[in-house]
Amino acid sequence: MNEDLRMRIDHSPTPTVEQFFIELIDVLWKACRDTDKAGRTLCVEIQEIDGDEDDTGYVCDLEDEFYMCLEARVDFGTRCDYLVHEMAHIDCWERTVKREEDHCMIWGVSYAKMYRTYLNFYNKFWECDE
Repeated sequence: MNEDLRMRIDHSPTPTVEQFFIELIDVLWKACRDTDKAGRTLCVEIQEIDGDEDDTGYVCDLEDEFYMCLEARVDFGTRCDYLVHEMAHIDCWERTVKREEDHCMIWGVSYAKMYRTYLNFYNKFWECDE
């Protein structure tokens, strides 16, 4: 796993699923454009998010790292979808200078790229027939 990735996972169903999730984060992180990532880290936490029940997670671009928090009170597949969604923001931020809209056309391209990466990794990890 990358040295620039640190995690705190307190809510994982099984060791195999936890390993899948850790590796998925690494694969998506590598898939993000790295024009601005030199020396930056990604911190991912899974915890119960207070506030609006529609709050599924968020990512922040801090000075030296990206910080991501994902909702713990959802099933594992949904959590993976949230991860893909938030990683698309990082990839989008790497492609654009302005960050006026959270879900612009460029974010949509990034989301498609992250989801494709997720599905390819899923099939490889679980040895699914393509």
